[in-house]
Amino acid sequence: MSFFLLPLRNDLPRYQFTITLSGSIFSLSIYYNVRMSRWIMDVQDPSGNPILTGVALLINRNLTGQYRTLAIPVGTFFCTDDTNQDTQPTLLSFGTDHSAWYSDPTQ
Repeated sequence: MSFFLLPLRNDLPRYQFTITLSGSIFSLSIYYNVRMSRWIMDVQDPSGNPILTGVALLINRNLTGQYRTLAIPVGTFFCTDDTNQDTQPTLLSFGTDHSAWYSDPTQ
């Protein structure tokens, strides 16, 4: 099993990037929902078709485990509080106090 740090940013309120996860290409859209005070992740296939939308990036959770029947990556998405304070990510905390990871069971 391998762990990959996802390239999350805190300098843009909305962005998208393409990434290979468990041998397949996906597009991740990351945006900050001001009303919820949470970062949200959407997963799309390489053509931009939505696979999973509206996943809140929260610590100490398997973010996609309940969606195993969908065509999402086979691994686990999760976030960590790198300060060990058990705080949730804020608008400016990714890359400083919080990280987002993908656990790849195929490697």
